[in-house]
Amino acid sequence: MEANRWDRFLDWLDDKGLLTSAMPSRTPVEGISASLDDLRRGNAGERIPRSSINAADLFTNDFLPES
Repeated sequence: MEANRWDRFLDWLDDKGLLTSAMPSRTPVEGISASLDDLRRGNAGERIPRSSINAADLFTNDFLPES
């Protein structure tokens, strides 16, 4: 994985308003998770600022074989 790819993905999520405090779930629990319909309605917790997320913290290549 590459950090710049994750950066672009996070930017897209932010542009669409999908960086929120609620986790996506098919069986949402109020205050913890949200359904896709909740996300579409803007009812998915607090919005998380894009600037607070470092893409490099979201993945690791440590388990890949060395080439």
